This record gives sequence, structure tokens and C-alpha cells, in this order.
Amino acid sequence: MALSQKKKDILKSLSPIVGDILKVDANQFVKYETLSMPMKRGQGKRSGGMIKGGMGSWYGSEKRMVIDYSCFIKDMRKEEISILRVQYSGRMHLYVMARAYGLDHYKSFCFAMFFSLGMFKKK
Repeated sequence: MALSQKKKDILKSLSPIVGDILKVDANQFVKYETLSMPMKRGQGKRSGGMIKGGMGSWYGSEKRMVIDYSCFIKDMRKEEISILRVQYSGRMHLYVMARAYGLDHYKSFCFAMFFSLGMFKKK
């Protein structure tokens, strides 16, 4: 992957502090929500004298961890939010940890992307 000189400089400047960023407690930005998960029923269709479909069940509730990044949203563009929120990548959590560490938006975004892509060398 070809990087611009600016991104190479950021990668170089972030490398020594990766361990410190990963030690940041970002739990202040984590909250838990309980979601009710009903399944839609639908009416069902009559076919050959029998009614088919329309069955439904209750899934119950599910507790999910949500990262509250609302205090940083003024710095983000719409496409950056979608890149960070890619399912199961953990990029948003990494971004929030870097912001809590004190980095600006651009460096935090680069940190989240570089770390999720495995671009920091292991010591």
C-alpha cells in the first residue's frame, strides 16, 4: 500500500506511542443498550386451502456495547464515520482511545486505520 509522505510521517510519529494509546481507558465512551428483538409476523398467504407463513416468534432482548463518539463527531466527515464503523473491525474503539490519549482527529483516524491494518511493527 502506497502512503503519502504525510501519512508516513504520522506512522513514524505514532509508532513509539502505540503501547501508551492502547493502555488508555476508553470506558467512559462505552455504554450498554438493551434492545428488544421482536420478529415481524406478517399476515400469511392462503394457498390451496391452507394458510402459509405468518408465523413469528419473540427473540427476547439483547444487550449490546455501543461506543459513544458524539463528542468527536464535529471533526468527522460522513464517509470517515462509515469507515470507522465497519462491523467487528474495532476501528471506532481505536479512534476513541487515540482521541482520549490527546491526539487530534487526523492522527487518531490514521492510528485506527494503521492499527486495524496491522501496519505497526511488533517489538
